[in-house]
Amino acid sequence: AIYAAAAAFAGAEYGTGRALLLAVHLLTSAAVLGTSLLAMSTGHWYLANAALSFDILIGLCKAFVLSLVAKAAVVAIYAAISWRDYAAREDFYLMVIGVRIGAGIVLAMALALMSLSCAKRKANQSATGILYVAVVFVLIGETISIYLTLGGAKLPV
Repeated sequence: AIYAAAAAFAGAEYGTGRALLLAVHLLTSAAVLGTSLLAMSTGHWYLANAALSFDILIGLCKAFVLSLVAKAAVVAIYAAISWRDYAAREDFYLMVIGVRIGAGIVLAMALALMSLSCAKRKANQSATGILYVAVVFVLIGETISIYLTLGGAKLPV
């Protein structure tokens, strides 16, 4: 509901041309946050119930990877559209954008692929530990993204 309200507000603020892209941006943020947290939480259930099928964890890790691919595509589209807006900003915003992309997409993707590999090998403790770190990077990246998008900067990333 928060993302829908933010999309409606931002759609009115940004105009109708970017409203759809902004809605996709916010939905992919929700997907990345949700799949990472759900995969990590599910990894913990394997400690309590060893009889669970590893297909569940593998599927959630795949969903996490796919949501990050979708998020990276949205960020790439925004970068292509708004390159001049980004280049005209202060060095501080460029550094913040670099942290957002580096932590929230690149490192999160590396960790998502590592957790998927561990899940396929039925190493649930390793996958869960890696997912813990991935959740931290996703939270950092998406928090910065929401700040840049809906905060004072108005730089969707």
